[in-house]
Amino acid sequence: MTALVMAMFWAMAVQAQESLDSIESVERLVALQEVVIKGGLPNTRLKAGAMITRIEGTPLAQSGTLGEMLIKVPGMTGTDEAPEVLGRGSPLIYINGRKMPKPE
Repeated sequence: MTALVMAMFWAMAVQAQESLDSIESVERLVALQEVVIKGGLPNTRLKAGAMITRIEGTPLAQSGTLGEMLIKVPGMTGTDEAPEVLGRGSPLIYINGRKMPKPE
């Protein structure tokens, strides 16, 4: 009987300590003076019916060829030689505003 009472007392003491730890954590959170949230624009976005992808400074910039890069862009599939837009077929490719010829 004594062991059971001791076990119950120990369990209550652990719960009380956990409650104190939680209260101390909340008190530390309330003491914050400033919170900074950083974010960025997505690398791929839709604009006027076109999919625009930023390459510079992303893992896509490490691709060896244009074809390798294109099949890694969200919404693209196919092979290095024949990239495709999912459900749309062969893409029109513009680089820095200049239309690129389709590969033959």
